[in-house]
Amino acid sequence: MGQKKGNPTPSYQNQAYETLRPNTGARENRNYGTKPVMVDDTISNTEAFAKNIRVWSDTTTTITVAASDSGTTYIAKRSSSTQTFTLPSASTAGLTYTFINGHVDGMIYIKGQSGDTINCKSNADGTDRVSVSVAATTGLRNNAATNVLGDNITLVSDGISTWWMTAQSGIFSSL
Repeated sequence: MGQKKGNPTPSYQNQAYETLRPNTGARENRNYGTKPVMVDDTISNTEAFAKNIRVWSDTTTTITVAASDSGTTYIAKRSSSTQTFTLPSASTAGLTYTFINGHVDGMIYIKGQSGDTINCKSNADGTDRVSVSVAATTGLRNNAATNVLGDNITLVSDGISTWWMTAQSGIFSSL
């Protein structure tokens, strides 16, 4: 049963396996589409360093989030003021965006389109929620007074008029 010791001919099982998955010994040729990404202070204002990740650090203008950018993660690294992001209309179902606080002295402010609503938790333990009816001067914020580096929120549109929080870490409130 099996091969004798020293016999160079592989067994039938090994031959079948080698036919299906040749052993080239080239692990470095395997590319599963993921590569490690490092975030540091040398990344420029609008530089996209990996697919669907954008870092913003010095802009004072409102960042308009496009529907075509669905799936994008925005890292807000502005260091002493508010970074404002304006969402597209929630009327397209499934649009998804994540916003991450990349600096403890900054504040993230997320606005929607007039008539839209943004729903999320409003305290750290999740026992309270906030529903923000978006108007010209209202939105959702991660206030610099209570934020922690890495606070984040992921919002998904329902296809009608509401953005729903699907993941959140930190305190967000209406402005």
